Amino acid sequence: MNTTVLRNHVRDNKVIYVYQDIIDDRGETDLLNACEAAVNELKDIVVRFGSSNATLMFITSDHGFLYQHQDLSETDFLSDGSVKGDNVTHKDRRFILGYGLNPTLLPRSAMDYYKQPDPVIRRVPGGNGDIWSTNAHEQDWIRACKESPENRVETSSNFQVAGPFTEMVDMGVLAVRLAGPTGLHRELQWDGEAMRFTNISDTDKIRIVNYDDFKVIDGDPRFDRRYAEFSAKALAEEWVKHTYHNGYSLPDMPDE
Repeated sequence: MNTTVLRNHVRDNKVIYVYQDIIDDRGETDLLNACEAAVNELKDIVVRFGSSNATLMFITSDHGFLYQHQDLSETDFLSDGSVKGDNVTHKDRRFILGYGLNPTLLPRSAMDYYKQPDPVIRRVPGGNGDIWSTNAHEQDWIRACKESPENRVETSSNFQVAGPFTEMVDMGVLAVRLAGPTGLHRELQWDGEAMRFTNISDTDKIRIVNYDDFKVIDGDPRFDRRYAEFSAKALAEEWVKHTYHNGYSLPDMPDE
């Protein structure tokens, strides 16, 4: 399939599924070479789809495999009492699914040498590991707000942690929304202090789908996809700092 045909498929379809069966086709006798060939082909697929304006790609595997030169022993499988949990939803000899599980290493003899790591992150008083069953984290946040900055015990995820993390997530969202087949196909420069992109001009435009319909007429698929054009700069500014319809605005941050 040449680039033009692939680009048309990307443009006309919301989802494109590619199935690869190199490892299954070759079998375990040529496993290592099959793995190398599979990875190389996946790299080529990503490059080809990327050059055809595909912007969101997921690579998944339906199963894993164990490769070793000797047969598996009984200690390499789960026994009936080796793993327990509050809510076990599925269990067989090789894996267990559920909630509140007590994990184990395989082979099970490895647990004889395992030591639980000492905690390095402060534990929230009153918490039990389930954020939905207690309000300990909310109370810990309120406690930190009320304490004096001079002797405050910081929360586990204070704004110095959560702020940059939120900005990082926002960058991913903006990258997806400003890209796409009809978006900006270039690297964008971000000014974190000013909270704006520095290389989006007033003339840059992006087109966003505002109508998308699909019908099958006499066995023939018909696509009706329409676009609306917007100023890329204005949209980016609005997505970064939303204009509230009721006039609400965030207060200025206090000086450090």
